[in-house]
Amino acid sequence: MGTLPWTIAPCPPAELRRLRDELGVSATLAAVLVRRGYDDPDEARTFLEGALPGHDPLALGDMAGAVALIRAAVLEFGPTETLPPVGAISSRFRLARIFRR
Repeated sequence: MGTLPWTIAPCPPAELRRLRDELGVSATLAAVLVRRGYDDPDEARTFLEGALPGHDPLALGDMAGAVALIRAAVLEFGPTETLPPVGAISSRFRLARIFRR
């Protein structure tokens, strides 16, 4: 099985500097934003502020059931962000175990 090369979108230096300067973010974050298509400072700011989607997420499939399962997992095992980095893998295992119930 061969490996595929990573393809990284170009990041024009002028756009990177513009975002970095206007948003007050690091060059690394500005580069990620530009490469993801957020080269406009206002759009990038909206993305970073975590604006809510323009639709009701609970209208997606059985979202209410998924939320209930995640809440049950947090109640049983605690929030995953309090675990050490290795905990991310075990957290996924724990959630998978709950979803299989």
